[in-house]
Amino acid sequence: KRPQNLKFAPGKWAITGGSALQGEDSITAACRETKEELGIDIYPINKPIRYKRKNDFTDIWVVKQDINLDDIKMQKEEVSDVKWVTIEELRAMICRGEFYRYSDEYFGLLLEYIKDNNKTFGYLETSSESSMDFWNSDMDDEVWNNV
Repeated sequence: KRPQNLKFAPGKWAITGGSALQGEDSITAACRETKEELGIDIYPINKPIRYKRKNDFTDIWVVKQDINLDDIKMQKEEVSDVKWVTIEELRAMICRGEFYRYSDEYFGLLLEYIKDNNKTFGYLETSSESSMDFWNSDMDDEVWNNV
């Protein structure tokens, strides 16, 4: 969760991330940002989920490893709280405006990746609905527009 005093998404739950430094590749940047913000080493699997935004590219690195929340050492300037959530809990947090609303494409690509790799993420249940239906169904447009 982001601290209240930040300009970008104050008080919102969000995914750990940041920008690559000059000369840094995407995976190195992801590992560095996670170490800085959460105090843990991560080992991303597979290739990143990559998509083009208006002015740049974004890589989403998926990590599957046992991480005890007691091992997290939050960077107070960037992180005020951490927790694990299910996909259903995440969707509810987005609907309530508690989680930063990344683009529909972002969440759609992430959910498709999880569905496609269900054997890797064996604890997740799959559904027949498309990723966009998952994120958009039963969501009030007013909620989306205000997130």
